[in-house]
Amino acid sequence: MKSDAVAQALIAELSGSDSQKSSHWQQYTAGRTVSVDGQIGGISGFGAQARRTPIHQAVHSFLQRRVLGLGHAAFSGSAYKNAVKYTRAQGRALDMDVLRHVCTMDLLSAEHSRMSAPGRVAVIGDGQTNFVSAALASGLYDTILSINLADVLLNDLHLLMQLPDLSEGAVACALTREEVQVAAADPSVKVVLIPAHRARDLGDVGIDLAVNIASFQEMTPEIVAGYFDLIRANQAWHYNCNRLRKVLPAGEVLDFKSWDWEGAEIVLDELCPWHQRFYTYRPPLIRPYDGPIQHRLAKF
Repeated sequence: MKSDAVAQALIAELSGSDSQKSSHWQQYTAGRTVSVDGQIGGISGFGAQARRTPIHQAVHSFLQRRVLGLGHAAFSGSAYKNAVKYTRAQGRALDMDVLRHVCTMDLLSAEHSRMSAPGRVAVIGDGQTNFVSAALASGLYDTILSINLADVLLNDLHLLMQLPDLSEGAVACALTREEVQVAAADPSVKVVLIPAHRARDLGDVGIDLAVNIASFQEMTPEIVAGYFDLIRANQAWHYNCNRLRKVLPAGEVLDFKSWDWEGAEIVLDELCPWHQRFYTYRPPLIRPYDGPIQHRLAKF
């Protein structure tokens, strides 16, 4: 599919996405605008595109080493070197959100053999293509399924089209199980964008690894339960990194340990080392997140 056709397909799905938004997403997409050429604006809550200048990037780099430690392995790894390239191509800084995904990709790369070299990865609730760009650059996966609100997918489509190594037909939009299978079977398609309200009906689409980073904590408990059903239907590996407990604006409670982990083989379960502190530009520069964040790798 050409990018303009993908954009139009996603625009047609906006009302469907609206129907399942949590109070968090209702708040952060209330000012949504869509231009005639498919550019989306007025939405937030899924990370930011930090401004890129040499000075801004130097500040980010300095503060990141304050958060992780000067000698942290992430800064010398291939995922970090890849992130330097794709953020530059997208005209944005390598900020803390990007760096967290660099650390995640280092972890998933180290666990790749244990997971029997998964070829099809699904990321649920990515933002600013932070995971998709890292996964593409890693070369680990044949196909990346990005499941998200149509609003966010429109934003991500624009960022994907700025990657120099991604051809015009490498991104597709799929709305049904059959469309996912057709797109994923096409070797020219690298990324399949799937509106979140369509994902509940996918069933087994050959997902080897499902990833969620800090977005289950922004959904309703019912929607999170539906994603666990999807993961279980695919008998997939699952990497999950979310706050242990979070209460949304309308009172929805998200509790990491209460999710449906029954029967899964858990091989990693700890507080996420790179997802406990962040930096700002005002004192105190280094701050904790609003609650402890756990990460877990499990096989369903």
